[in-house]
Amino acid sequence: MKLQRATPESTGVSSQAILNFLKAAKGHEMHSFMLLKGGKVICERWWEPFGPQYRHQLYSLSKSFTSTAIGMAVDEGRLTVDTLLSDIFKAEFEDLDNMIDDEVHRMTVKHLLVMSTGMEYENWNWEGYIGGYGLNHILSFLSAHVKDAPGQTFRYSSIATYMLSAIITRLTGETLVAYLRSRLFEPLDITPHWALDERVGIHMGGFGLNITTEGIAKFGQLYLQKGQWEGKQLVSSAWVEEATSKQIENGKDGQTESDSDWGVGYGYQFWRCKYENAYRGDGMFGQFCVVVPDMDIVVVINSNVNLPGLLDLVWQMLDDIRKQPADGSGADVLAAYNNLSHLDTSEAGEDYPTFMAEYIVESVVTNFRGKPQGKATISLLFDIIDNECLISVKSADKPFGVFRFVKGEWTKGAAPNLYTPFSIPNEEMKRVITYGVWKDRTFEVTTWHYESASRDQHRFTFNEDFSEVTMESRTGAYDSEFEVKGVGKHR
Repeated sequence: MKLQRATPESTGVSSQAILNFLKAAKGHEMHSFMLLKGGKVICERWWEPFGPQYRHQLYSLSKSFTSTAIGMAVDEGRLTVDTLLSDIFKAEFEDLDNMIDDEVHRMTVKHLLVMSTGMEYENWNWEGYIGGYGLNHILSFLSAHVKDAPGQTFRYSSIATYMLSAIITRLTGETLVAYLRSRLFEPLDITPHWALDERVGIHMGGFGLNITTEGIAKFGQLYLQKGQWEGKQLVSSAWVEEATSKQIENGKDGQTESDSDWGVGYGYQFWRCKYENAYRGDGMFGQFCVVVPDMDIVVVINSNVNLPGLLDLVWQMLDDIRKQPADGSGADVLAAYNNLSHLDTSEAGEDYPTFMAEYIVESVVTNFRGKPQGKATISLLFDIIDNECLISVKSADKPFGVFRFVKGEWTKGAAPNLYTPFSIPNEEMKRVITYGVWKDRTFEVTTWHYESASRDQHRFTFNEDFSEVTMESRTGAYDSEFEVKGVGKHR
């Protein structure tokens, strides 16, 4: 089931206002855009290689879906926001005993929802063991040190949302996706993929959800309609109101920052916006689901940007919609404003040299925030002939992926994310399109993971006799800088 389509003017919206936004957004790496008015899509655009048929990684926009599951469980009487974690995870509290801070015994579901656990850091445990104890993420969270009393301080925490996913699984016996399937995903005709912590069968909750742009739009429209969808109340209007209202100050030192969209208040895994009466689900690199009830509008964006400039353009568009008459100005130009693409082929470079060589590279490993976490040894095998290059990557002698590049062509294939944040081991989305330019002993390659937010670039610089290679990379927002990831020698 698709959302209805309509022209901007038929809903009282100026095409020129939307056109101005799209033109202004050219300075950002947009992946998709959808604008709804009165429940109808009045404008939608995708920038190649992205498209309406592909799911896109939501990053922390996933959190709003997890919050919705908690709301549904509250509606069903399974818990309240004041339920203590100690009442839900009784076995874990008994196992950890004196390893748990006293404040954790006072922690409630609401403290998770509003990011006020009082914990100063996210105590993820990917390895499975701490100090000889076999700890999963639940045990690791519960055993973390609490700096402030719960409810006192806003500190953004994805592991807190993981705990909300764990709560759904503990109370219902179902994974988060299974629980939401009949309650949310099927009614909205959304086919999700959500990264799973396979050790314990819990979806990540705070990130890892992949759905289409239209799926995000339906979710925003559900909230605009106070939880009602096609005559059925999927989640109570009381929960929608509570979840999207300001529940805690999230500015610096607990003060409101009226000039920042990240400092005017936080709800239950929803952000309040500096634009009057607007709220949003929000994911890293610019994954937005903005709901503006006063205007009966939903704005959806998938992108790969450094924040916050893109949201400011949205606010300008909304101001223009309020002010500009829907008289058809710009309608023809907007309708023809298509064929958008990030796949530039203007730089052909030199012919690829013919050679085959393998390099052992000591590579810097970073966490999802880009901070160094140690080093890893990887193998890079370059096989180049007739202006076609295959780069085979192995880690710890295990095949990781093969990347294919053809001179002057964007080439579709499948490959894993090499350095992209949150590339979950069981992630199924691996579609890529690649491009490589050889120039002055440097091979610069671009890999778009077009069911993700990532456009990764790697630069391989060889010495004169090809005995050494220096590898630089940049991932994340499109205007990030190249960083040296390692130096390799010919094997």
